[in-house]
Amino acid sequence: MKIAFQLNGHDGVEFGFDDVVVEDTWVGIEDVNKKIKINVYPNPVSNFVYIIAPQNLGQVDVFNATGALVLSKFIGNCKGSIDVSGLSEGLYIIGASTACSYINSRISIIR
Repeated sequence: MKIAFQLNGHDGVEFGFDDVVVEDTWVGIEDVNKKIKINVYPNPVSNFVYIIAPQNLGQVDVFNATGALVLSKFIGNCKGSIDVSGLSEGLYIIGASTACSYINSRISIIR
């Protein structure tokens, strides 16, 4: 595809460029999230949920179904656990940060 632009200024100065190349590329974090996966178990969970990741985990957050932050814990290594025994039954999202990404996983709490 070839695109050309030309700008005519009010003072008679013309500026233009052509041979614009349009490439089909994707820039974003989705590619990183596909490569990094966390293991969250057991699911469903009653008391403690365990998290294993290929990279050190930083902050791990638990959000309820409305998106409110209900728990947060700093892990600091590749393995950790979170006590969810104080949370009501239902569906939750765990968000875990690593050095280069933020990974989400769903859990179900049952009693």
